[in-house]
Amino acid sequence: MLETAKERGWINYASIIPLDRAIMQYVGKKEDIAVNIVPTRGGAGARQAVLGGHVDLAFSGSNALPMMEDGALKVVAALNPEGIEEHPGIPTLDALGYGVSAVEAAVFFGPNDMDADAVATLESALAQAVQSDTFKDFVNNKFRGFETFKTGTETADGIASDVRAYRGLLDFISE
Repeated sequence: MLETAKERGWINYASIIPLDRAIMQYVGKKEDIAVNIVPTRGGAGARQAVLGGHVDLAFSGSNALPMMEDGALKVVAALNPEGIEEHPGIPTLDALGYGVSAVEAAVFFGPNDMDADAVATLESALAQAVQSDTFKDFVNNKFRGFETFKTGTETADGIASDVRAYRGLLDFISE
């Protein structure tokens, strides 16, 4: 696909969020390929655009994995830095030499002045919930994600690190 895109000079790309758009524009700039962004409504829309032949490539979450396992799609790279444990043959964008990744997380949040005891109580409850069989079954077998818990401080530190990395990425694609 990359060779075809290089020959014609462009690729049609189904995007679901600004972050994946920026990363694909970064890859396009590094490869000297124009990226034609086709906005979609979520991963299902992106997968439909690929299956319908409307785009060459798309971004989707873990819901693309069952379609890959059924032979309907080919997953060409993982966006997260760790890759996909159950599919070690799928390279990360970093492993492909692009030096970029994204860590996405679902977060629980409250008001900025939330009581410290309430935060501690909620963090403790959430840390326990992540270890429950029900949560593990959902994450591993239905959502196909990662069972991870981070405290509010760890999450804020991770987000701050991502912001610094994404600023560099945006600076590069803006040049």
